[in-house]
Formats: sequence, structure tokens, C-alpha cells
Amino acid sequence: MLEISHWLVTTNLRWRVRLGRSMRSVHYVLRVTSSLVVLGAGAVLISTPASAMTESATITLSGDPVPFDTGNNYSVTLDAANDVFPTGSITVTDSAATPGTCTSSLWMFFGPSRDGGWLYAAECTIAAEEVGGVTVQATYSGSDYTTSPSNVVTVGGSSGGGGGGSGGGGGSGNNPPPATGPTNAPPPNSLPSADFGAPVSATASAVAPTTIVSTMNGGTVTISVPAGALPTGTTVSEYPVTNSTALGSEVPTGQSFVVALAVTWQTPSGTSPESTTPLTIAITDSTIVVGDPIYVATSSGLTPVGNATSAGSVTVIFETDPVFVVTVKLTRTPPARPAPETVSFASVSSELNAGARRSLLALATKLIPGASITVTGCAMGDSVLARERAWEAVRLLEGRISIHVTIKISGAPRNTVTIITNRQ
Repeated sequence: MLEISHWLVTTNLRWRVRLGRSMRSVHYVLRVTSSLVVLGAGAVLISTPASAMTESATITLSGDPVPFDTGNNYSVTLDAANDVFPTGSITVTDSAATPGTCTSSLWMFFGPSRDGGWLYAAECTIAAEEVGGVTVQATYSGSDYTTSPSNVVTVGGSSGGGGGGSGGGGGSGNNPPPATGPTNAPPPNSLPSADFGAPVSATASAVAPTTIVSTMNGGTVTISVPAGALPTGTTVSEYPVTNSTALGSEVPTGQSFVVALAVTWQTPSGTSPESTTPLTIAITDSTIVVGDPIYVATSSGLTPVGNATSAGSVTVIFETDPVFVVTVKLTRTPPARPAPETVSFASVSSELNAGARRSLLALATKLIPGASITVTGCAMGDSVLARERAWEAVRLLEGRISIHVTIKISGAPRNTVTIITNRQ
């Protein structure tokens, strides 16, 4: 939860930012107007004037850089004694002949540190080539905190090379993993690749949540990956199951598909680790009603994991790859409309006889609540009697089931009432 309020006190502009469930307050008193941009729950970027109070802090550079022609991802953690959000920027620079560099001022709150301070993190990517042995260091620039340069990280290994000089044949040397995973993580192999539609993919981050949103069979699917749930650079892919023949054979009788999908991921090094924090899939579809089943497809078949608890949406939490999520709806085929029913009356009488009552009670068992019927009463030349006969039939039926009734009268030479079901 993120609440932002502001008010003027004399000539000072004060901002109060509440972050998370702890509702901790962070106060800023600025001598001139300052801008504030909300980037999301827990992420606030604030521009402060140079006259703001300065505190000391430490910064730590982390990453697992490898020799690669498009550089590496780096994270910087700022450890401050107070809980004032950083407003400056970090710059990460390597020691290459032409230094590669990247900057970021997008900070995320990471919680308390072990020494009683507060942790904030930012992330950036050096896009230039980095070779083995190059060192990397981060600096912080801002008027709110003073810091020394960070620790030094070394790009590991060598940049490859031949195997033993000009006459060698030792291969192409090391092939380090890229900074991010593939464009799309591979689809699961438990279904033919032709059963899947085109994937939608995104790259996981250590400092910001990742969201994939797509439309499927008229509904909307949202996959949420919390910050740090997967290694930085991991590709997360959602594959719609467009040919449901294989999975459909496992759906219980009386149920039909709403949507079926698979979620997979792959790190830059080609692995698919279990997430450290659960991921979620939220599916919204107007055809989903309370009680509709949800399944996860496993090697032993469809396993029920719950039911829709609200109309129009379901949510599934998972931690492993791949996962198949199958949502189905119960088949709700209304019963067939009953055939027209005609009952007879004694001459000049509107009283139901025993046979007429049995026929109408049997009809009531075939109707569903809300059914629409037309009741036509007949009496030769006597519209009042015809109407009384129709109402006698209606009163008996309405005593058994809730229905919508249209009454008609006829002067035909018959002592009858006929009930036609228009809609179930």
C-alpha cells in the first residue's frame, strides 16, 4: 500500500510517504517546491533541492560479471542510517580502455539492514563489451547522502581464445552466458510444440517486479513475478495451449475449457531454478463463476488445486517450472423444454380434477426456476370461465416453482387449459 500526502507549512513543502504494511512514515521538508513521481508500490522517485540535509551511507556493488560483448547487469545497495529514500543516482564504471558505464536513479526499498539501518537498491546494465580481468566500481551522486566508492568487482575468467597457439585446435575457448536469457524460454516438452501458440515473454529483475499480460480465449491472463524471485536476466514465458486435444482428454466429464496455459523460465546460464518467492497467475474471464474448478497439469494428469471463489476471476500461486494451469467451467446445459401439456375440465367447471392435478405436478418437476410459460384457458363463449381455468392451473404450478407466466383466453369449444413452455 502506498499513500502520499502533502501540505504547506509556512513556506516549506512537506511530503509524507507511507510504504508497505508497516505504514512507516518518511518525512521530507523542502525549502522550495520539489517534484515527486510515483513509480509503483514501494518505489518513489523524489527530486530534492541542494539545500536538503546530507547523511552518510555506504554502497555495495554486486553482480556476477562474465566476459561478454554486450556487458553485464549490476546491482547497487545503499545502506543508510535513516529511512529517507535516496534521491541521487548511482554510476557503475569499469576499467576498460574505453570505460563502460551505466547509471540509475530508480531506487527500491529493501527493508532494514542487519546493523539497524535501511537498505535501498538500484540496478543498471553496462552495454559495452567487458573482458576478463576488468574491474568494476560504483559511485553515488546526490545531495542527500555522502558515500565512498563501492567495493570492486572483477569480471571473471578470460575472454576465451585458441587452444595452444597457431597450431592449436583447442576450440573456441570459454563461451560465457549472456546477461539475459533467451528471447523466449523453451516450451514444456510434455506436449507437442504444435499445441502451443506464440509465447509472451519478459525478463525478471532483482529490484522491480515483472508482469506479463496477455489475452486468451476472450479473457485476460496476468503473470506476476516479484522482484528477486528469479535470478536477474531470467526470461519468463507464457505459452497458451491452442490445441487442447491432449489436455482435453483429461478434463472430467461435464466440464469444458476456459483457458489452458504453460509458464516456463530460463536463466542466462540455461537453468530453470525454483523461484525464491511464489509467482502468481491471475485469470479474468466473464464466463468464470464461483465454484469453477482449477487444475495444474502434472506428469500424472490434471491435479485439482482449487475453485473460483469469485465470479469472473481465479488466481494460482506457483514456484516451479514448467506449470500448466487449466481453468474449466462446469457444463450448465439447461434441460430440454417440456412438451405442451393440456388438461381437461368438467363442463362449466373451473375445478382441477385429480387427473389434471397429477399432470400439472409432473410438469412442475420438468420446469426450472425462472422458466417462462404461456397458459391458455378455453371455454366456449365464456371468457370469464376460460380465465378462471387458466388461473387454477397457474396457482398450482406457482405453488411448486418460481416461473414467469403469460395468460391467454380462448372461446374455442373446448373445456381445457394448455401450458406451453417458452424458455427454460
